[in-house]
Amino acid sequence: MRILLLLLFLFLLVVNLFAQTPVDRSAALRTLKGCETRPVTLGCNEDTAGYLIGLYDRGDQSLLLPLLDAGLHSDGALTEILGDFYSHVLSKKPRTFLSALRSRPQTQQRHLCWMAGHTDGSGMGTEMLRRVQHSLRVISSRPNDSLSTVARICLTNVNRANAKRLASARRHAMSERRVPEKLDTVDSRANLTSHTKCQRQSTSS
Repeated sequence: MRILLLLLFLFLLVVNLFAQTPVDRSAALRTLKGCETRPVTLGCNEDTAGYLIGLYDRGDQSLLLPLLDAGLHSDGALTEILGDFYSHVLSKKPRTFLSALRSRPQTQQRHLCWMAGHTDGSGMGTEMLRRVQHSLRVISSRPNDSLSTVARICLTNVNRANAKRLASARRHAMSERRVPEKLDTVDSRANLTSHTKCQRQSTSS
């Protein structure tokens, strides 16, 4: 009896896994639509997004737009996987990411760029953050570049998502600058003391 119950449990588990796993691109896109509503419908979850992200990484660039749509109302594990995906696209292909945002309302631009900066919740690593900041500054500094405005918005919100990391880096840089200043002050005082002693010795002699 226990064996039959175990087999039944395993069968139901497999059926459930197949029900949650998109069988093809079209089915996954239909399911992903369910992530654009609250509450989530159509069985959409992070597995759906993960499947489509895998297709994007293998060359299906048209999936970027629906994956961005899914991020507008995401939360929990879905937000983490999408944020991580956005950060890598922005880092590796900044113009592709910005082009996909350009026609969207600024509220959506700000939110999606913040998600990219926040990645999976841990924020961007130091090297990725520097690379993204540099590319966005370059694009935003070009007055005739059609992506300059969205690049400026994106830079602001990537920085906002990494505010704690940036503040920590500034404090560290300031503390490093203070150390040589303190050493210079100590050296100056030592030199002044030495000079004073020499003058006293010269006067007494």
